[in-house]
Amino acid sequence: MKIRRDSLAGSAVVYACLLALSGCAAYSMVAPADDRDQPISSAPDDTPEVVQARRVLRDEVEKTPLVRHMEFDVKPGEVRSISYTDPSTNTEKVVEIVQLLPDSIAISYSAGGPMEYPAWKLSYTEYQGMNTYFWLSSSWSQQDAQAAADALKTLVLDARGHLDASNAEGQEKFKQTCQGWSAQNAPVMPDEARQHQATAESDYARSDLDDAGDEYLAALKVYPCWPEGLHKRAEILGATGWYTGAIDSMRRYLILLPSAPDAQAARNEIAVWQRKMGD
Repeated sequence: MKIRRDSLAGSAVVYACLLALSGCAAYSMVAPADDRDQPISSAPDDTPEVVQARRVLRDEVEKTPLVRHMEFDVKPGEVRSISYTDPSTNTEKVVEIVQLLPDSIAISYSAGGPMEYPAWKLSYTEYQGMNTYFWLSSSWSQQDAQAAADALKTLVLDARGHLDASNAEGQEKFKQTCQGWSAQNAPVMPDEARQHQATAESDYARSDLDDAGDEYLAALKVYPCWPEGLHKRAEILGATGWYTGAIDSMRRYLILLPSAPDAQAARNEIAVWQRKMGD
């Protein structure tokens, strides 16, 4: 999976691997040294609930052996994300928490066996690939695991709310940029945008959807009021599971062509993508 930065709306959207490892049995008999005394990033508009959720999640998840030095990215204009160090490889990981399905976050008990300690498990599913991940810790009580699950859900909903606000702001700027645009009097596509379009179409023909989407984005930066490019990019992002970007691009398409013959179909696709995100 690529790490992608989507700046169509003027803000960075980080797409990256999700927290933890699929199918990984992460056991810990005692809580290791952690960063509990280190400050946690916050933003001026944070609610007390969100601030507390960050602290709870960090303190509890760092009890597992695969997460250390958890940090929270709350930069203005960027999607809220989490980074941490995987001590098994000493590499930094970044998680895009808007991809977690809120209703999938749950705890369960693993009784263990001859070679395994009993432990509480926190599991969750990301919508981009519909993969389920989990953390396990034998040092968790049921109360600890539930507190971590509640904190994670709070942060997922918070990140989604900020992304929605950022996209809404970007769409207002888009309306200003394309004010007065009409299909009958559309400006000529610049050569740079046309070159990106040709590359995107070539990538798409080779089923290289990631690169095709990037090329459409590059063209739209040069030629933003381009309904066909917005629609094509929305379809590509939707097909590859990047639903937030797909919804944003399709809404921009509808801003330009609200009465297009396929406008209702576009609205239906937005509704489908929202359901797949768990909205």
